[in-house]
Amino acid sequence: FARFSTHFPLWKRAVSAAAELDCLISLAKVSAGPGMCRPRLVDQPGPFLKICGGVNPCVAHSLAGRDAIPNDITIGSEAAAADEAEEAPKMLLVTGPNMGGKSTLLRQACLTVLMAHLGCWVPAEACRLSPVDRVFTRVGANDAIMAGLSTFRVELEETALILRHATRRSLVILDELGRGTATFDGMAIADAVLRELISVTKCRALFATHYHALTREHE
Repeated sequence: FARFSTHFPLWKRAVSAAAELDCLISLAKVSAGPGMCRPRLVDQPGPFLKICGGVNPCVAHSLAGRDAIPNDITIGSEAAAADEAEEAPKMLLVTGPNMGGKSTLLRQACLTVLMAHLGCWVPAEACRLSPVDRVFTRVGANDAIMAGLSTFRVELEETALILRHATRRSLVILDELGRGTATFDGMAIADAVLRELISVTKCRALFATHYHALTREHE
């Protein structure tokens, strides 16, 4: 052990090099797989994300050879195409029944963006996007009871963090915001956060909700 320790810097460099090589080979192997495409990053002032025929890679992997149903996601508009059609919204409201795929779609958007920024190919027919500075998520209903934090408190603290730090170039996903309290209070919180992200932050966002009144309000 003493002799091994005298060469610690060498072993550390070797392990780091092997780990980096393992990561790059893994990304290359994934990129060469079927159903992958090279994402195109477009630098423009207005943020946008366009995924055609995309799938959630975790879902596709878990299906073990069976086909995953692809989804299209369009948030914001690319400058080159903005004049040709009505500009796409920067916020998407996603609704539907439990087990309908809402959370899967939100995670799919985040995973695709992360893979694109890693330099990896993405599971889609085509993908174009402007750069994303940070990805913010408010997903799941978990308390931190030993720290004196209820589910509702955790939910609000995570949401407040998003509202304080998200920028126009960020990607935000919110899953069932306002679920930790009464329906009317929860919907009021969800509506207020929606309006803040749309009018002030103006970032790309997906919001999954069971509050159907929200969809009517913002239709």
